[in-house]
Amino acid sequence: MKIEMVQSISKQVYRRFPEFKGIKPKVRSQPTPKTDHKTYLLTYATRARIDEERFLDRWIRVVVDESGKIIKISTSR
Repeated sequence: MKIEMVQSISKQVYRRFPEFKGIKPKVRSQPTPKTDHKTYLLTYATRARIDEERFLDRWIRVVVDESGKIIKISTSR
């Protein structure tokens, strides 16, 4: 997957989830058993501070096709 495509997808994620701004995703190729189209999984992870002692881990998983179109976004709570 091209760097420009990852940056474009990241901009869309940052607009929707500003707390993830600046976080670089981990990119993995995903198997697609029923189609010949390749999909990729971009995973963003961060740690949000709840109070002085507690933190909350947050993730965003973004599935995109090979042209860079977002298919699905899922988040942790």
